[in-house]
Amino acid sequence: MKTALVITVMNEEDTLPLLLDSILDLNCHPDETIIVDGGSSDSSVEVVRSYADRIPGLRVLHAEGSNISAGRNRGIESTDAHIIATTDAGCRLHPSWFSEMTQPLNHDATVGMVCGNVKSLNLTSFQECVGACSLSFRLKTPYGSFFPTARTLAFRRDVWTETGGFPEKLDIGEDAVFISKALDLETKTAVIEHAVVFWEPRDSYKAVFKQFLRYAEGIAIAGLSPIYHTRTLLYDVAGTLFLLGGILYKNAILLSCLGALLGFYIYRKTREGCFSIPGFKTYYRIPLLLITIHSATLAGIVAGNVKRLVSR
Repeated sequence: MKTALVITVMNEEDTLPLLLDSILDLNCHPDETIIVDGGSSDSSVEVVRSYADRIPGLRVLHAEGSNISAGRNRGIESTDAHIIATTDAGCRLHPSWFSEMTQPLNHDATVGMVCGNVKSLNLTSFQECVGACSLSFRLKTPYGSFFPTARTLAFRRDVWTETGGFPEKLDIGEDAVFISKALDLETKTAVIEHAVVFWEPRDSYKAVFKQFLRYAEGIAIAGLSPIYHTRTLLYDVAGTLFLLGGILYKNAILLSCLGALLGFYIYRKTREGCFSIPGFKTYYRIPLLLITIHSATLAGIVAGNVKRLVSR
């Protein structure tokens, strides 16, 4: 079956060579590689075109003003490929990534979607810590647990049609919404852990906060907070009740419950690998990053649900 790799870019001249070089190194190439440019003001388009004679089926699609969702949809609309794979600028693909992602779709007609694995591309020890915290979340499904992202995703064209495509009203979090819609339609999904995309994490607390704020906001606008954020809200509600109750009523039992809750949270994050990064800096960076991610997620939940209610 015909295959296509669809990627959206916007002012990615510095990160595109990393991605395009990894596409060159793939052991199996898509029939088409479609780069959708959202109106870059830098030399992103020129960088892509410089690879035109080396990457088979490479072409640029101009979609000025489009967000990530709209760009992906325009790219998919522009091809008649039966199997679509997506990734992002700023990533590096493992040489076997494309073949691993498309193999289940080519050999099992009942599989409609494939979710791969993401590992952090660590340039600094701080980014290594950010990667460990950012990628600790796993969406649990009947087909296995995975990090829900379009950085490492493949699906049949029929699945894209049935879900209505990527939600163009969302600027971020659109991939989680698309995946959730596909799962709601009972799309059989293959989870391929060894189909790896390497991704560069954010490099500051401010950037991490902004990323998770926008991500949680997008999820909330789509009405998916109960699926993705129930645990976060339960932690906050229980922690707040234990803290206020312990202080107002001077109740040592409630304060002990707060301590136990925090201990369980740290234990769970340790089991998820957040504290696996070697070096003493891990033991203050990880708690600070977890606080940053948690507070940003909470702020995004509130902002997104307010926007959702107002839009109604």
